[in-house]
Parts: sequence; C-alpha cells; structure tokens
Amino acid sequence: MKVIGIIVSVILLCVVLLVLFGRGRDSGSDTSVEKKATVIHEAKGQAQMAQCSAELNGVFFMSRATLPRGAKLPPNWPEIDKRVGFAVGANSTILKTIDGGRTWKYAAQPKEKAPALADVRFLNPVEGWAVCRDLALHTGDGGETWTPAPVLPGIVGYHGSSTATASSYFEIKPPTCGATLYKAVEGGRKWKEHSDLPRNDYGVVFFLDDLHGWVCGDYGRFAITKDGAKTWTECNLESGGNLYRLQFLTPEIGRMKADRTDGILVTTDGGKTWEAKSAGLATYWGVPDMQWLDEKVGFLLVHVDTENTHVLRTMDGGDTWEVIGKHKIPLHAMSFVDANHGWVVGPAGCIFHYDLGPVAETKAK
Repeated sequence: MKVIGIIVSVILLCVVLLVLFGRGRDSGSDTSVEKKATVIHEAKGQAQMAQCSAELNGVFFMSRATLPRGAKLPPNWPEIDKRVGFAVGANSTILKTIDGGRTWKYAAQPKEKAPALADVRFLNPVEGWAVCRDLALHTGDGGETWTPAPVLPGIVGYHGSSTATASSYFEIKPPTCGATLYKAVEGGRKWKEHSDLPRNDYGVVFFLDDLHGWVCGDYGRFAITKDGAKTWTECNLESGGNLYRLQFLTPEIGRMKADRTDGILVTTDGGKTWEAKSAGLATYWGVPDMQWLDEKVGFLLVHVDTENTHVLRTMDGGDTWEVIGKHKIPLHAMSFVDANHGWVVGPAGCIFHYDLGPVAETKAK
C-alpha cells in the first residue's frame, strides 16, 4: 500500500508539472502572437466583410455628390442614397451592397481568366458601366444584371478612359490606339463615333455634362470643348508632366493631377490657366485615385510605397490637406459620399468604410 501511495503521488506530481508547463508554453505563444500582430488600417471606420478574395480595383457608391450633376433620381432615392454601392475587380467580379456595405452579394460572379475590371460608374441610379481594357459591362436595372457591350470600332478595340454625364456615357481608346470619342447608344448595344479628338495620345477624358468636356495626357497636353465635342481647343501646360487625374465641378472649376508633383493643379477659368497647390506629397508617390465632392471638399488616395496607402482630405479646395487614414496595404480606389463617409478597396477583397463623424448633407449638383 505504501508503494502504491508513492506511485500515485509521483503520477499526480507529473500531471501538475505537465499542466503548468503547458500553460507556460500557451501563455508564451499568445504573447508572441500579440507582439507580431499588425494593424492594417489606421483610420476611423471599419473593415467590411465581403466574403470575396478577389483583387478589387474600383468602387462606386450612390450619392448626389458621386452621380453626374442633373442625374434623375427615382422616388425611392432615400433608400439608395449613400447605401447602394458597387465594387469591381479580378475575374470580372462585381459586388453590390444595399445597406452601406454591411452586407455584400455578387452581382456578377467571378469567372476564371476573365478580365479584371478596373472601374465602375453610373449615369443615374439605374444605368451604369463596369470597364477595363478588354471588357465593358452595362447595366440598365440598377446593377442587378450586367451585359457585355461590343468592343470599340476599329482595328484596336481596347477600352480606355471613360466618363458619364446624366444622359451619356463616353469612352476613348488607350493612348496611341485612336483619336475618336465614342458614345454608347441603344442601351450599350452599340458605339457611335461622337467626335474626332485633336490627338491620339490622350489618356483621360472627363465630361461634366453633354457640352463641357476635357481630355488630357502626357507632356502637359490637354484639350477643351464647350460645344459637345464639335470643336476642341488644344492647350499645353508649360510645366509639362503626365496628366493622369482629371475632374471638373463646374464648367469653370476643375482639378488635375500631374505625376512627379507634390500636389494638384486647380483652374477657375475652365482650364485656360492652372495654379499648383501643394498637398505635401513626395514627388515619387503615386495617386491611384482622386475625388472631389465640390469645389472645397476633395480626397487623394496616395501610394507612399508599394505596401502603404494614405488617404488625404482637404476642406478648403486644396489649400491645406490632412491624412485621415493610413493603410498597410496597396489600395486601388475610393468613393466618398460626403466629407466624412467613404469606402476604399484593394487586394484580397479588402473593403474599408470610413466613418469620420455625423452624416453631412451634400448639396445637389
């Protein structure tokens, strides 16, 4: 009995030691994980789960500020405003939300080896386009279904930069592939040659309405139309540079971004003259997206290196800028619906919702 008692005591001691040793290892492991944990998003808001692993390249949320001015709004607009949004990306993925991003569903299922969609935009809450170089998809039912449009006419049918007004959707081909402005007709089933461009190397097109439009490209080249593209006036910036971001808020007030500069270019005379305004950027930083809600409130999505993205905001037309978010991931696009609320998207289905304060009403255009 004495021997049995000793054996039992030894077994119990071993069990106690194993439990203590195991706890120590577990504790050390948790501490190690905590030390190595990385905060991906340093911004006020929350990451949204889309249950999607695709690289997301474009995003658009419905609001008076994001739709073209004069866009016709349906009776159920309050249910759409700042709630309905889309994200597009790899394998022709299209995601849709109707609740501000709390939940997402596939509006177009990803297809293996399908082109990666790069951008999405809407003329109004019903009609929109999702595009990339090799594919243009059109919707006429609010993004529930998407139909491929024909390639652009000509030997090289690639889709280039696009722009939407409240009543028209325009495209140009990539630089050096053509010098024509195309307009989608018959619900996206056909393309009409709307206008000849002054050159074939413009990389960006923007139309504010069916009369006022601008194109820009390398070497500081850009052109202006005030008559619906019947005639164009060519202009050149003395500073040169690749002009690769372009947006106008009125026929007179516009913004451009040139590469290798520390900020933006601002015009108040329709593009005749431009003033440089610093945003404190390093000249080698890339700006994959620029968005303006009005002549005062604007945003820059900035790649500070290959792995880190900053979001900058101005509330005074570009005179001063603040960093409102830092992300340890290379984000690709953004869509802000007011000064405090927006979405950014990037790799592996990343969707982050900015929530900086109370909802602010944006005046109708």
